[in-house]
Amino acid sequence: MPKPLQPIFPQLFLNILNVYLLFTTHLAYQLFLNVCSLTRYLIASHTTDYQHPMLFFNTLAVFVLVVAKFPNMHKVRIFGINGDQ
Repeated sequence: MPKPLQPIFPQLFLNILNVYLLFTTHLAYQLFLNVCSLTRYLIASHTTDYQHPMLFFNTLAVFVLVVAKFPNMHKVRIFGINGDQ
């Protein structure tokens, strides 16, 4: 009985697969968080009837949340918060 086919580099194959799954899972999670933030912004703006002070605070909050999730903000510390000394 012949042996079943095995990948030539099984460990390399598994490492590539793990990186791919980690990358796609991270992007899906990031997209989910952005959609949740924007949905909550739209609901909050609608329930306050788009009144000027509340709309300003809601817009500011969602702007900070969405910008913080940009890929180029990874490991960026604003005002040195939680930065290593």
